[in-house]
Amino acid sequence: SEGIHSVAIYGCGVLGEDVYAEIRKNIEVKYFIDRNANRIKKEIPVYSLEDKLPEADGIIITLFEETEKIKNKLRNHFSGKIFILKNWLKMNDEE
Repeated sequence: SEGIHSVAIYGCGVLGEDVYAEIRKNIEVKYFIDRNANRIKKEIPVYSLEDKLPEADGIIITLFEETEKIKNKLRNHFSGKIFILKNWLKMNDEE
């Protein structure tokens, strides 16, 4: 998307990994965010919502449950764009 050069991914599960593998060729993925951050090791940093989140142009929420709740929590820590993957998939599915 225009103006988006770096993102973070919320959710370190299978879907988060798939999104990471797919977009990292074209966009810098700076870090993951996950509520179990202290137990997860990835090739890029993993933060929790309690951490100070580094700068990024956007965050992609890859979870399908409680997305609005997560988005509201992210708003307390992050001023960039927040994308909800399930909404984006639904939009593209309707075309």
